[in-house]
Amino acid sequence: MFEGNLEEFQAKSSFTENAKKLAMQMGFKISNNVLASWEKHGQERVIVVLEQVKGKPRIKNHIGYITYLLNNNEKFKIKL
Repeated sequence: MFEGNLEEFQAKSSFTENAKKLAMQMGFKISNNVLASWEKHGQERVIVVLEQVKGKPRIKNHIGYITYLLNNNEKFKIKL
């Protein structure tokens, strides 16, 4: 029972660390609440979007833009 919970915790921790690291590389911070709201779209999708946005330096509101992309992912055909 504990091992299953440990794997889930480690996966979530790894996702959180990766997402926050990507955000810091782009010059902004992500709160745990924002990450929790993004996570409903899938951890892998969030990381892919963060990596795609990393290459667009002229974005002024990263969190708003990423949230928009995640909420409208069918329209923009974000590829995994």
